[in-house]
Amino acid sequence: MLNFEQAYSSAEHHIYSRPNKVALLRNHINYIAEYIYSVYLSYPEKSLDEIIDFIYDDFENSSKVPLINPFIHYSSIRYEACKYLINNPSKVDELLETIKVKGLKDTRTNKDDPNIVPKGFSGDFEESLLYFALYEKSDFDTYLSEFSEEEIDFVKTHIDVLRKNLGGIPYVTRMFLEKSIPLVVGSYSKRFRAYLEQNEAKYEKELKRSLATSISSLAKTLDKYGLLQSSCDSYNIQMEELGMPELSIPENSSKNNPNLLSLLSEGYLVGLPLEQLLLLNHFYINRISKEFEKIKDGLFVIEDLNLYDDIIAKKGNNVGYSIDSDTIYEELLKMQVLQMAANDYYAQMPNDLSELANTLEADSTVRHSSILANARKLWNKKYVDTFYPDIPLEDRKKYLSYDLSFYLNLHDPIYASYVYKDHSSTAIMAHLLHSKKLVNWGYIPEFNPYGENTISTGNKFILIGVDCEGLNRPVFTHEISSKLRDFFTTYTEKPLIPIYEGMEDFTAPEHIQSKHPSAYANTDILKNNIIAPFSVKHKKFIKSAKKLEISQASASRLISHIEFLRCHSNFPAHLKTATQNPDTGELTFSKPNRFVALDTGEFYEELNGELIPLQNISLSSKGVLKTDDTERI
Repeated sequence: MLNFEQAYSSAEHHIYSRPNKVALLRNHINYIAEYIYSVYLSYPEKSLDEIIDFIYDDFENSSKVPLINPFIHYSSIRYEACKYLINNPSKVDELLETIKVKGLKDTRTNKDDPNIVPKGFSGDFEESLLYFALYEKSDFDTYLSEFSEEEIDFVKTHIDVLRKNLGGIPYVTRMFLEKSIPLVVGSYSKRFRAYLEQNEAKYEKELKRSLATSISSLAKTLDKYGLLQSSCDSYNIQMEELGMPELSIPENSSKNNPNLLSLLSEGYLVGLPLEQLLLLNHFYINRISKEFEKIKDGLFVIEDLNLYDDIIAKKGNNVGYSIDSDTIYEELLKMQVLQMAANDYYAQMPNDLSELANTLEADSTVRHSSILANARKLWNKKYVDTFYPDIPLEDRKKYLSYDLSFYLNLHDPIYASYVYKDHSSTAIMAHLLHSKKLVNWGYIPEFNPYGENTISTGNKFILIGVDCEGLNRPVFTHEISSKLRDFFTTYTEKPLIPIYEGMEDFTAPEHIQSKHPSAYANTDILKNNIIAPFSVKHKKFIKSAKKLEISQASASRLISHIEFLRCHSNFPAHLKTATQNPDTGELTFSKPNRFVALDTGEFYEELNGELIPLQNISLSSKGVLKTDDTERI
């Protein structure tokens, strides 16, 4: 643990580098104050103390939501590993040899229990592949052992005859032979891959069900705090301002136009394609982690300053604005200092989702005892002298313990959601390796004032965009750059990923930016308030909107890109590049194949199977990519 002076200095630097933190914390206090007052009105029979206990208990229970299905990572990696090995026979041979040479054994305690997560299914895809192969091999060998020698000999002896005459064999026998022939004939590696192919559909179905449950649970949690509908309201306002109110999502459902909670319900989601579910889950776990941060900050300050009576007196309105800036700054410093101690605590927490779920079930007093004792030993006097200088000496011992324990309780849901997001990132990357349905995804270049992009400058995070057919917006998330680099270096010939095409299509028009200056202070890109599947009504409007005469070029590009999201066969014409046939001079237009190197940040374009370095690539404005001084519009 850092000494107190180091932690305090780091906290000051963190807040100084984010000058909008004071204003943001006011907003978080205002939001939570309104929520507390709404709960107070909903339970007139409860005292204020009972309401406070209810709210904190309810938020603590929210920490379990990201872990409601801790085996979803197992389902995700199992499916992605299965798909990857089916497509990569050489990797199967490599893993089978590793298992043989190292003498690895199946360590599951109960092979019939699908909730037993095998050791090794981690955020490391390489390790997960090995353990997946190990456990699938064990299951395959068990399956083969159930064949009698007579059955195997019969299949092998009559293989050619059976393959030619399966149509004339009774149905039950034919089904047995169709399934069995690939598993008992050929090399072990080939038969093992056939076994994986037969399990692929089952694993996909299980994964879709797990994802549908996860997304629905995340949506319900956001809805409980009023965050789902408020996000939907912001999205609908945006659609109105863009002149496309037909794409708004209603508050009340109808058959062809469901509301957002219905679109994100388990029953609706389970029928969607896997790509949509993976990206929806990734978006909403990323979203809930940010919302948990806001709730945590607001609750901490309200408790620390004992603002409950003020909340009731003001009926939840503008409570944050009644607090002076010095006090807000002091609260920011205190929380950031506590975060320094929390970092040590979370560094010891398990990264496995099922283990983390079990850990968070334990009594928080027991879980926090070690870090509290360490903090008291190293920080207590200086912490209290700094933040509670007027407290009598005999009362000082409890303050650091109370603050840190309370902070950790509030931060547990955030930590759980970030662990979940990290595992979700692994599943998304693995899916990108073999998906033929995600045709426009990749790195979104962001540049500093010196023209250096986020990869070449070694930024911890880089921005990734993914277009998914059937979802109303691209999914934009910041991912850990080192993890992306290591992953694609391991599983592709070169550490290259595509460049996302069309970020500029979602540039907010000037009238929207001027109307919402704070929202667009750091970016020109339209806010992704929500991601949702298109309804029938939305799809009908998009098809008709393509035929309309649209005066603004930017609006035309936006509609074209949304039409592409509706149907991936309609790649936007304005994003295509022209290639001239050297013999005939004929021009053909197609999606550009542009890439970025994850180790150097250098850009390339693939032409005739050859990678050509791109020069002078930059952003002319937020999200508008330029190549060789020619703006791509």
